[in-house]
Amino acid sequence: MDHVIMRKTQVEALIDHARNDLHSIEVQYKTALTSTTIPAKLQIDIKNYMENLRSALDYISHDIYDEKLSSHRATTGQRQISKIYFPYGRTENDFRSGIGSSLPDLRSISPDLYNAIEAIQPYVVSDDWLYNFCSILNEKNTMN
Repeated sequence: MDHVIMRKTQVEALIDHARNDLHSIEVQYKTALTSTTIPAKLQIDIKNYMENLRSALDYISHDIYDEKLSSHRATTGQRQISKIYFPYGRTENDFRSGIGSSLPDLRSISPDLYNAIEAIQPYVVSDDWLYNFCSILNEKNTMN
């Protein structure tokens, strides 16, 4: 099976899994509102839910790299990128730095994809959800 198709299947499975987990999280959360403590199971479920969604974003970035950038980099003699993450940034400069690290040259090779990724960035939509989501997960991963 082609690795891009396999990752697409993984992304779809992660999103389906997250949808199912969200219902459980909502039920647990409503129950926790009447308690003075947050159950460990709820904390774990939220952590896993967020990590699964972040993995889906990173898989998509790998697919973009493999389909749009890898052969270009090989043809032009540039080194391949090994650490690929979904690019995000609170500011335009932060975003450009992130996309330059993970998906360099995407803007010139595939402007539509670049624009689609940029369109959900905090500085474009005036909403920090993506930045906060990724930052929380990065912070948790450095604690482990």
